[in-house]
Amino acid sequence: MMQELSEVVISHNPDRRRRSRVLPEDFRHAMQISTDGVERIGVAMIQALATKADATAAVVDQMRMPVLVIDQDAKILWGNRAARSLLGNNDGLADHAGELVLTRASADLLTDTLARLSQPRMLRVSRLSCRAEYLLRLSPLGATDGRLAGLAMVAIDDLADLPAPDVGALVELYDLTPAQCRLASALLQGHTLAACAETMGISHSTVKAHLRELFIKTSTNRQADLVRLLGRVAMWAR
Repeated sequence: MMQELSEVVISHNPDRRRRSRVLPEDFRHAMQISTDGVERIGVAMIQALATKADATAAVVDQMRMPVLVIDQDAKILWGNRAARSLLGNNDGLADHAGELVLTRASADLLTDTLARLSQPRMLRVSRLSCRAEYLLRLSPLGATDGRLAGLAMVAIDDLADLPAPDVGALVELYDLTPAQCRLASALLQGHTLAACAETMGISHSTVKAHLRELFIKTSTNRQADLVRLLGRVAMWAR
């Protein structure tokens, strides 16, 4: 296609036209070819951009963290699957006629923050159910792309959403036994070794033996490091 267009451009050179004695009808035909070629290139570029945008949206839609794109008036322009599910709960955050609303905060808190948003900001949002709060990170999109001025990305961290490790992922990544998976899950939920032993119906020494095996298989040395690793695995596996 680019070769066809370049040939048309060369044929429009005055010296070349004089040498080749291009007739008006031939010239109009060449212009039509040029126009059609540009249109085809334009359509191809639009299709490529649309494909890229669709792929980007599909990737973000798979993310476990709720993500929204809103304007300065808090109008919701886009949200991934996790965000749509969270807003449907109407528990501190809600979608009211297409607008993001903080149901337990002053009506102007979000829009005032958006109006002054020049760099990422954090907001704490309490819930109607009195469960652990949300943390909102608002990032201005126009800071990196002027075409997106006035838009912001909202990433929502639900502090009440305690991740549970995916058993299949733990087995696949670290070759854990069923008992070690149960212990890993209990530790991630904040249970003590004594509570784990009681829940699993085993002795304290057996729980400690399982813990040592967890350290070896996950290349960790402390319980805090193990729990941090399990939390990361849970975030990605779900």
